[in-house]
Amino acid sequence: MVGSCRIRQALPKDIDQIVKIYNSNAGFLQHHLGKERIERSFVEQEMKAMVCAEFCSCVVEDMESGACAGVLDYRPGDCVYLSLLMLDAEYQRKGYGKACYTFFEQEMLR
Repeated sequence: MVGSCRIRQALPKDIDQIVKIYNSNAGFLQHHLGKERIERSFVEQEMKAMVCAEFCSCVVEDMESGACAGVLDYRPGDCVYLSLLMLDAEYQRKGYGKACYTFFEQEMLR
C-alpha cells in the first residue's frame, strides 16, 4: 500500500529530480517527445512555458520518505485542466498514481 503524498510547486532545486522522473519513463519520452532522454535545459524551458500558459508546475512528494515521486502540471480555474501526472518508475504499479490523483482531485474540489 502506498503512503501519503503532497503536491507542491516545483522549484529550481527540483529540476534534477524532475529530469530523473522524465528519464525513468522511456515510453512517454519516445511516444510524446520523440526523445530517448531529456536534459536539464528541457525542464527549465518547460517550467517557463508553463508559467506563460498560466499552468502550475508541481512535484509530488512521498510524505514518508520525502522523495520526489512525480511531477504534475495543471491549469487552475473553474474547470481545472490536468496536463501531466507522471511518476518516477519506482513508484509505478503500486497504487501511488491513483492515490496522487485522488489527493489532487480532493485539493481541487476545495
